[in-house]
Amino acid sequence: MAPLIRRDIASMKPPENWKVVWLPDEPRRGTVTGIQLYDLKVKGDSATVLCLVGSARQASNRTLWTGSHVRDIWTQTPAGWKRRKHEKLTINERMVDGKPVP
Repeated sequence: MAPLIRRDIASMKPPENWKVVWLPDEPRRGTVTGIQLYDLKVKGDSATVLCLVGSARQASNRTLWTGSHVRDIWTQTPAGWKRRKHEKLTINERMVDGKPVP
């Protein structure tokens, strides 16, 4: 299911070469934007996906991340899995070097 979710979410984003492989603690230079799936529960023809959506960048040898925790509800249809509901559980969270900023 996770590859299908990554495929469908990636196809919803307008920029070319956008990849759904970002990890907030992945050491990189520049800005890395994307989605990190961290929980998936499938029950019958319904699936609940929890993920982080945001971007990380390097500044002064520190990793700065901003984003949101998201819950998506997917339903399996004869045409395949379709996202039925998208909820932001948190908005504009920030972390520095993987630790929350108050």
